[in-house]
Amino acid sequence: MSRKLASHQVLSFEEARHLERAALAVFEWGRVTRGASKQNSSFERISSVVRSALEWRQTKPAPMDSGWTKVAAFSTEWLEQEDGAPQIIYDSRVANSLIRNVEKLVELEGAWVSSLRPTLQKHLRRIPARPSGTRNQPYKLSWSSGYRLLAAALPPEKRTAAMDMP
Repeated sequence: MSRKLASHQVLSFEEARHLERAALAVFEWGRVTRGASKQNSSFERISSVVRSALEWRQTKPAPMDSGWTKVAAFSTEWLEQEDGAPQIIYDSRVANSLIRNVEKLVELEGAWVSSLRPTLQKHLRRIPARPSGTRNQPYKLSWSSGYRLLAAALPPEKRTAAMDMP
């Protein structure tokens, strides 16, 4: 169905219901069913997230959090076979893992790491985790927030304008 949305085709009633069920299944798979935007997901909200993911720009109202980033990734996976650019799951676990590994490299203070540090700090975004767990340990470096921003998962060349969007 995301292929139809990509080509701006109208989904039938049954296809729209299928898209709603698929989004709910993704939320359940990712164990991210909390929140009104997930429990009462409308076709308009889901299709807005899918269109945002397909177009690599925020379309309103397109929420973006740990659950919606999964929907964005699953709905764009087919783009890879067509030489396109699919979305990735970019939630607190992914962001935390990337940042922790980058910080370990920075501690090594190699010349190549030092030269990459400003770029990494500019473009790699932190996503806050739930209050429990070791993921909430303070970072060693300062990282900008990417919470609820589609732009946090965008490649740098597409990020500039998107970072200004809510």
